[in-house]
Amino acid sequence: SSSRLWVEVPRLPASALVGIGVQNMNGSASLGGAFQYVAARPLLAGQSFGGSVAGDSDWFSFPLLERTTVDLEVRAARSGGLLDACLALFDPNFAPVDIDALLQRSGNGTRLRLRRFEIPTGLSGTWYLRLDSASGASGTYELRSSRKIPAALKRPAPTAGGGSGRT
Repeated sequence: SSSRLWVEVPRLPASALVGIGVQNMNGSASLGGAFQYVAARPLLAGQSFGGSVAGDSDWFSFPLLERTTVDLEVRAARSGGLLDACLALFDPNFAPVDIDALLQRSGNGTRLRLRRFEIPTGLSGTWYLRLDSASGASGTYELRSSRKIPAALKRPAPTAGGGSGRT
C-alpha cells in the first residue's frame, strides 16, 4: 500500500531543504528524511511572467485538462537576458516528461518555445514547469503561456433564442 502526506505551510521561501519525521502511534519512527521543497508560481493561460535565474531554477504550476494543447515561450530580456534557457516539464505525479523534440530555439538563443504539447489522456491535474539556465549562468527572461482547450471539453455554447427552454 502507499500513502501520501500533504503539508501546507504559508509563506515558505522559494526553495528550502525541509526535514520531516513521522512516528507511528506506538512512538516508533516510521518515516524520516529530508526533501527539497520548491514553491511553484501559478501560471495562467495567456499570462506573461518576468523573472530571473542566478544559479537556481524558477518553478511554475498550472492546472490542465487532458487533451489541452500547451504553448510556452521564453524570451531573454534585452539587457542581461537569459541566453540559454532550459525547460523541464513534470506531470501531476511529478514525473519528468520528455519535451526535447518539441523545443525550438531561435533568435541566437534569445527565444525558446515549447509548441503544441498535448496533455495525454488520463493526466488532467496540476502540471509543473522548471525554468533555468543550461550553463548555470544568470539572466532575466519573460515567460509567456497559452493553452487551447479542445472543443469536446468546453462548455456547450448557449442555444439561440435566449429563452428559458420551458414550454
